[in-house]
Amino acid sequence: MPAERKKIGSLLGVLGSITGVLGLMVSIIALWNSHLALEITKTIATTEMITNLHRDFNSVKLFREIRSEIESCKPIYKSYGGRFHHDEVNQYLNFYEELGYLQKQGYLSLKDIDFFFGSYLIEAYRHPGIFKYIENFQANGQSDAFTEFQKLAQTINDSNTGRIELGMRFETACKIALGN
Repeated sequence: MPAERKKIGSLLGVLGSITGVLGLMVSIIALWNSHLALEITKTIATTEMITNLHRDFNSVKLFREIRSEIESCKPIYKSYGGRFHHDEVNQYLNFYEELGYLQKQGYLSLKDIDFFFGSYLIEAYRHPGIFKYIENFQANGQSDAFTEFQKLAQTINDSNTGRIELGMRFETACKIALGN
């Protein structure tokens, strides 16, 4: 009997070990599935965020009007001969400032921002009137004004040689059109 008990004890020990290993495997699989579900949820949330930002950017009348003026190389800010007041220009630039912040925090990828907003961003960044507007802010005690916008635009500009060339042509054309 003691030999049988020893065998049964050994068998129970092996079964306990097998059960422990199986339990560990199930836990690892559950953890992996949770990780995958979290990644899918993050992807869906990011997709919804960038889609909503793009929709809002295109549906706000003020943004469409300022974009049109920028694309036409017209003055933007009222004090420089444009049609838009300080708050309106700030609202437009703050949209890009917020994109820069969201990208810096890891919520939006540079690739997505470039795809949805890259051309508009570079045109605003290269527009002489916008440059002057920001430069005046920064020279008058607000050195951090629109820096996220500038960093984001510069990064997108520098990451794509086609964008660099396009941006330079746009800037040159605007300077000619604005008489700078």
